[in-house]
Amino acid sequence: MISTQDRRDAVTLIDEAVKSGTRLFRACAERVLCTRTDRRWTVLAGTVKSDGRPMAVLPVLANALSEAERQKLVILSCQTELASLPPSQIVPILADRGEYYASESRFYRVLKAQNLQHHRGRSAAPSQREPRRHQANAPNQVWVMKFVRGYNTRHQHFALKFVTPEQRHQGADIAILLARKTRYEQAKTVKPERWRGAIRNWDRPATVWLNPVRQESRSVKMAP
Repeated sequence: MISTQDRRDAVTLIDEAVKSGTRLFRACAERVLCTRTDRRWTVLAGTVKSDGRPMAVLPVLANALSEAERQKLVILSCQTELASLPPSQIVPILADRGEYYASESRFYRVLKAQNLQHHRGRSAAPSQREPRRHQANAPNQVWVMKFVRGYNTRHQHFALKFVTPEQRHQGADIAILLARKTRYEQAKTVKPERWRGAIRNWDRPATVWLNPVRQESRSVKMAP
């Protein structure tokens, strides 16, 4: 955005050049402007129009969150049991409670605006390290022996559609994922203007990888 004073200076220099015999389009080109911009900036002789964008009143979008709704997302995300989780896990957990407030992307945008999109809990921030990998395509094939209580009964895995390994092994995830799908569909029915496409895919994965090897890593290992 160009300040009013910079506009005045540019228009003054262009006018002086034109009075000296320079054609308007050449004078404007020297200021990296087009003749249309020069005409738009100049309201009356000697008067330069200020940029109206800072004072413009923007329309409220039909799918926009209200201030109360944004504050609600912040409060929810800072709850003790949710403070260390990203929106991709917060929204499914809330759906399991029968609650839906906004999509994961809206949670991210609201938290980013408050500089809360990073680690919010009191526990140490997660470290980057190469995880051990496990594969399962039938019940009771993979169990982690260490930290069993936390890993298998509380930690919700992305590969499992954010259910715990225990829920997957016991088949409880079938009802959980179906309930989430229903809750999302209800939320879309209530406020369809906030949905651009289909709801999140909550279909149960047939084969499960815990900490899978990425495709690029496999290619590197298989290369001669």
